[in-house]
Amino acid sequence: MLNRLTARRKLLGFSVWSILSCCCAFHPAASETLSPNAARQEIADRAQEVIEILARRDLARLSRFVSKTNGVRFSPYVDTDSGVVLKPPDLRSRRRLQSVRNWGSYDGSALPIRMSFFAYYRKFVYDRDFAHAPQVTYNEIIAKGDTTGDASAAYPDDSIVVEYYFPADDKKLWAALRLIFQRTGTEWLLAGVTHDQWTI
Repeated sequence: MLNRLTARRKLLGFSVWSILSCCCAFHPAASETLSPNAARQEIADRAQEVIEILARRDLARLSRFVSKTNGVRFSPYVDTDSGVVLKPPDLRSRRRLQSVRNWGSYDGSALPIRMSFFAYYRKFVYDRDFAHAPQVTYNEIIAKGDTTGDASAAYPDDSIVVEYYFPADDKKLWAALRLIFQRTGTEWLLAGVTHDQWTI
């Protein structure tokens, strides 16, 4: 009888360990930075949905991908000191989006970026057709300008950075849009939308 009980305990322990091992394999620790391939597998579908929403400027739908507590930071450069944090109710309110805000400072002149969200959106969010960007990377930054910050340092808590990149051509200089996702429980939510481009 004792031997049977011991065997059942060992079997139960093995089963629990197997379940925990599987869960850990699919949910990395919060401090772990995913490789580009792992990040792509984790976030590609959600990132595609969000970039298409941005292309349509469907802000009400975008609010569903944003934390009710932390909101999403729109900043002209990758940092957490400039820009404006908008929460879901802000994204659904046309009146709030029409308010003139200070989004940070222009690179070079240091003059304040004061404009409504819609004006900011046209200049610092969707100034190119990023939904059809020729290069998309995950946790791997292509754009290397004077204003490029360290997204992993600005958003250190289990974040994935998706970059949509247009290289320079005969008509336009290079530009990039970055979406920063952070895990909240078991869900990846949009925490940051940042822009980068060639500057003098």
